[in-house]
Amino acid sequence: MIIGTMFQDRLAAPILGPVERKTETRLMTRIVLIAMWVVFSLAAGQQWFGDSPDLPNYLFYYQTIGPFFDLANSRFEYGFQIISWLWSNLGLGYESLFVLMAGVSLGCKFYLFDRYLRSPILAAISYILGFYLLHEYTQIRAAVGIGFALLGIHAMLQRRWWMFAVWASRMRAG
Repeated sequence: MIIGTMFQDRLAAPILGPVERKTETRLMTRIVLIAMWVVFSLAAGQQWFGDSPDLPNYLFYYQTIGPFFDLANSRFEYGFQIISWLWSNLGLGYESLFVLMAGVSLGCKFYLFDRYLRSPILAAISYILGFYLLHEYTQIRAAVGIGFALLGIHAMLQRRWWMFAVWASRMRAG
């Protein structure tokens, strides 16, 4: 017996896999998660809980976007600049941009909660109570980056290396 494999069966951590649930439970869980996703995405984008501390910086940047694209004129990530420029030139308000970004961020996380956890609603509530006001409500670009990083880990666990590369490259593009 090789020492490295002696305790392999008992002590090895299983690789995460999808959680199996009954069809009725899965449907109800997804309905609740989608409802939470919609409500909290709208709340973050429209600042239902009061103005976030970073709102003046985002608002100033969004209001100074010109008709011509210029990557060198901002401290923000390229992905955020591109999306903001497109959004601004389509004539859409900054609130809808923040709703989109919060929706993408929460969507990534809620999808993974549903896929890998036995109690995804409890995980979503815990996330909302612990991190929502910091990430989706204030540090929206970091929240999108974290969501993409988690999707990259998900792709890596499924051994989809090309998807891992895509999500890993998008981590700070949001």
